[in-house]
Amino acid sequence: MARMNKLKSLLIVVYTLLISLNLSAQINDAQLWSDVKFNYKLSKSTSFYAESSLRFTNNISRIGLGYLEIGTEYKLGKMWEISGGYRFYEKRKKKHDYFSNNHRLNIDLAFKKNYYLFSLQLRTRAEMEYADIYSSNESVPTFKWRNKIQVKYSLTKKIKPFLSLEYYFPLSSSNYFELVKSRYCIGSEYKINRHNSLEIYYLIENQFHQVDPNNNYVTGISYICSF
Repeated sequence: MARMNKLKSLLIVVYTLLISLNLSAQINDAQLWSDVKFNYKLSKSTSFYAESSLRFTNNISRIGLGYLEIGTEYKLGKMWEISGGYRFYEKRKKKHDYFSNNHRLNIDLAFKKNYYLFSLQLRTRAEMEYADIYSSNESVPTFKWRNKIQVKYSLTKKIKPFLSLEYYFPLSSSNYFELVKSRYCIGSEYKINRHNSLEIYYLIENQFHQVDPNNNYVTGISYICSF
């Protein structure tokens, strides 16, 4: 009888641990991101861009997000650049399986420097975002601060592999400046000709301090046209 009671106690402890692990489980997802971007140079210092993307989630079985973004970039000198953009995107909500309408504004400050065959880029970005403006939670923006570093190597005139990492911090919640997302990326740029290029990359995205945070393993391809 004593053994049975001990066994029951052990099973209860194991069951409780499994429940707690399940409640805080990481969700692993394989994704495919595809992007198309057009750059148009208005002058030596000013350019306009338009970008569109589809992202396939749930182990690349359905569309999870799509967006359209427009913006401008202005060179402050040889090494500094400021830019701003507006993005409209629709994102699938897992809980109710519907697409949420989102509006995002961002302003960036970037530093670029070449060292022999290497190119270093540092970028800081501030974002303001509205989700489902016409819902009951309308007019409640969220703010984020993102910081990214990228190193690119000129292997040949056409092939430039790169590494990058990026960190996300909230600016509009109780967890100010607490890391909520990170991205680690490896890829390569291939210059097709003077105006066209491709980027192929693999990205790992981790989320923190969220209910059922995601670990996303992303294969991505970007087409870039500059004129």
